[in-house]
Amino acid sequence: MKNGLLSIGEFAKLRGINVKSLRYYEKIGALAPAYVNPESGYRYYSINQLSDLDVVLTLIELGIPLKDIARHADPSVPRDASSLELIERGKALAKSRIERAQEQLLQLQNYSEELTAFNAHSSIDQTYERYFEERLCLCRELPSEYDMTDYAQSTNELYETAPSLDLVPLYTQGIIIGDISYETNTFDPGSNLKNFAFMQVVRRPGTTNDPAAVALLCEQDDIAFAHLPEATYSCELIRSEDFNTSFNLGLKKLQQSPRPSILSEAWSAMLNPNEFLFEIQIPQY
Repeated sequence: MKNGLLSIGEFAKLRGINVKSLRYYEKIGALAPAYVNPESGYRYYSINQLSDLDVVLTLIELGIPLKDIARHADPSVPRDASSLELIERGKALAKSRIERAQEQLLQLQNYSEELTAFNAHSSIDQTYERYFEERLCLCRELPSEYDMTDYAQSTNELYETAPSLDLVPLYTQGIIIGDISYETNTFDPGSNLKNFAFMQVVRRPGTTNDPAAVALLCEQDDIAFAHLPEATYSCELIRSEDFNTSFNLGLKKLQQSPRPSILSEAWSAMLNPNEFLFEIQIPQY
């Protein structure tokens, strides 16, 4: 330290960055040194510039372009106004990242739980029981005759629609054979069974959506919002080296059930890349 100032190397070392980065920040105007020796050209920084460097590094980490940081660091612009505007932008980005991280945590938790369940039963060649808590689903009715393209397009549309309804799409999807009651937003037993592509969802953290309002919005977009009640399901795994074979065999078994039933895409650590796995879920109520 010289005359209360830090050399560029000392200053860089305090935050674990390299000198080249500091020179670049200076070059574009994002962070100028406190003093430049006119004879040697050596750069020196004040200890209180560490907070400025911290802000610059945080904003860079959040994805704010350096040119924007430099523009707000322009000495011709009042420091308080420019800094506050940039910091508010950074806060908004950080909040957005936190919200997205919370959603990703929900998605990965669902994937982990399903993978654990499937791994526990993947070697079983007979039916088994599985308890499910209440599940929320976005559903879209499929035509009486459909193929894998129709199914894939429908589930993709459900995945893309969920965020606009403040819902987080999970990785669980498949087919529900049943009939939705739009009064209760549940699947009712009955003879008028239809095929629905479904995507399991959860409400976005921090939201307080009214389920009825979500359901109404869904109906207007040819998408239904439905609850699957907590229940014990009789389950069976369908495995094949052909997607269509597994899918169609699963649907055939569901059609034999008088109750709303589910064919869910499944995963297993013991599944080889050329195999496809589905789980049949028939409620025991």
